[in-house]
Amino acid sequence: IALALLVLHSYIHQDRDRGIYIIVQFLLMNSSTPILNLRWWLRTYHPQRKMLCLSSDIAFIMAFYMARVWLVGWILRGYGKPHGYNSAWKVYLEGMRLPCQLGTGALWLANTSWWTLLVMSVIKRLPQELDRIKKTTGYSRG
Repeated sequence: IALALLVLHSYIHQDRDRGIYIIVQFLLMNSSTPILNLRWWLRTYHPQRKMLCLSSDIAFIMAFYMARVWLVGWILRGYGKPHGYNSAWKVYLEGMRLPCQLGTGALWLANTSWWTLLVMSVIKRLPQELDRIKKTTGYSRG
């Protein structure tokens, strides 16, 4: 993997192919993985630490969205700017070959769907989690 990244970086440095730059940017999608791992570790080994688990849920929701949903638009805008496109949507529709459109669209749709399911799951659990946190901390509004 390191060798492949080095080769990709050398292509970028030589300005041989803009598409290689896009591939490397897509690797940024993995930046949400450490928070996913932290979330798993907390839920697996410290489920009694409700506030920490809830905080990791919220952090993961935000990181996942930025790294796997929003990032696709940012990458497309960055790719399109030197080619005269002013929006990610225009790049997607007019500036990409069909296989790239299908792959990028499938990736974005899958990540957006997973993110939506994640948000729905956390929202569904939120009242129960907050009740447990109130009971363990002795917090009450009255």
